[in-house]
Amino acid sequence: MPRKTKSMFFNTTPVCLQQLVWQFAYGMCCPAKPLYDLMFVLDKQKNIPPIFLTFKVPTKELFPNGWCQEHNTFWPLYNPNPYKKGNPYFPAVGVCQDFLVWSTIADRFLELVSMSTLREMKTYRAVLHRNFVRQLNSRVEEWNRAMTSIWCFPQLSEPSNFPKITDCCPNTFSKANEWLITTVCQQLSECQYCSLTVLPVSL
Repeated sequence: MPRKTKSMFFNTTPVCLQQLVWQFAYGMCCPAKPLYDLMFVLDKQKNIPPIFLTFKVPTKELFPNGWCQEHNTFWPLYNPNPYKKGNPYFPAVGVCQDFLVWSTIADRFLELVSMSTLREMKTYRAVLHRNFVRQLNSRVEEWNRAMTSIWCFPQLSEPSNFPKITDCCPNTFSKANEWLITTVCQQLSECQYCSLTVLPVSL
């Protein structure tokens, strides 16, 4: 008989008891299905390149009436982005949905793709930029659309498809560009489509 683990016990815990645990830990940020909320956040951490996500996000506890651009003055009070790999879990239902969770660093990465690579991909840089703007204005559960329209190209996960940055052609951003290319390519090689695409709902 297989030994039962803590996760197996929690799977069989009544939803009402799960909700009590979440209410105790996160206050007003309680999902109707706590375990689904947990798996939704984990799904994003496992499959989305962390460099594509902002470091912090505002919570509904801070802005119960909704978030707007002017609220960025409270940036130091924001929570670590729960969808970013390495950050602690926080209920998805507690994150302000009007806030853009995507970092703009990916746009810089697309600027560095070589022309020969674009020809091999049979696309144009302007098309990639347009698709990225769409991603920038989308929610985290729409990652699969961005994956299909931009990040599924295998050429984008290979550093050799980007211009060589050598000491003979130095510029102010050469080292930063080199780090960016290496980091994004590595993370893209590990990213996948998300399996949970329906945003959790709160009580």
